[in-house]
Amino acid sequence: MDVSIFLKHSDEVKSELLSLLDKKEDIPSYRFRSFCCSESHEGCDWTTASLIEYHCGVFFQGDIGEDQDSGVLVAKHKLYRVNRDFDFFKSLDAVSTTLAEIGGAITRVMGDGEEQTNDELFDDDCMISGGHPFVLDDFRVEKEFRGKGLGHLCLHLGLQAAGVEGNSLFIYPSKESEHFDEFKRETREHSDWEFLKSFYLSMDKGMKLIEEYNTIYASVYNSMNSVSRYREER
Repeated sequence: MDVSIFLKHSDEVKSELLSLLDKKEDIPSYRFRSFCCSESHEGCDWTTASLIEYHCGVFFQGDIGEDQDSGVLVAKHKLYRVNRDFDFFKSLDAVSTTLAEIGGAITRVMGDGEEQTNDELFDDDCMISGGHPFVLDDFRVEKEFRGKGLGHLCLHLGLQAAGVEGNSLFIYPSKESEHFDEFKRETREHSDWEFLKSFYLSMDKGMKLIEEYNTIYASVYNSMNSVSRYREER
C-alpha cells in the first residue's frame, strides 16, 4: 500500500525540513503527523481474522496558516496484529518464513495468550496487553532523512497511529530477513544486525532480546509513557 497518498507532496516543505535538520534546530513536534490504515484478506472482523495488516506513514506537514494538507513523507511502517485465537506460528508463516520465526518466539513468550506456561521464555507481563501481539514487519526512514536523528521519533509516531501502545510488540531486525534483503536491493544500503539490534533495544525502556530467535520485543509497549521517560533518562 502506498502511504504517500495520505498527504499531498510538497517540495517546499521537504526543503524546509532538510534545512531545519542541517541547522540542527528544534523542530516542533506538531509538525509531524502520522496516518495508518488496516486491511485483512480474511475481513477485518477480529473474530474471524487470524491477523490484520497495518500500513503507516509519518509526515512532516505544512505549518499552521499554510497548506496543512501538504507535506513530505519521512518514514513508513508495515506491521501485523495477530489474533491469539489462532495459532501464532501458522498465522505468520502464511505471510512469510521470516515472520514464522517470530511466530515461534511469540508462542514461547506468550503461550496461547491466555494461560501461563512453564517455558523459560514465558513472560507474564505480556498478559497485561490482552494477548493479541503486534509484529513490526518493516520500518524505514526515507533515504534523504536518514542519519539525522528522526528514527526513534518516527518509529514511535507510526506505532502510536497503529494502536500498538499498551500491547506486546515483536520485531525481527535481522539482515537475513526477506524485507531487509529487498530493502538492500532497492537502495544499495543496508543497516547491519548490530546497528538494528541497538536501535530497537533503545526504542523503549525494558526492550528484550531473544537471541535464539533473533527477535526483540516489548512486553507492553510505551507502558505508562515509558518511551518519553526513557528518552529523558538517556
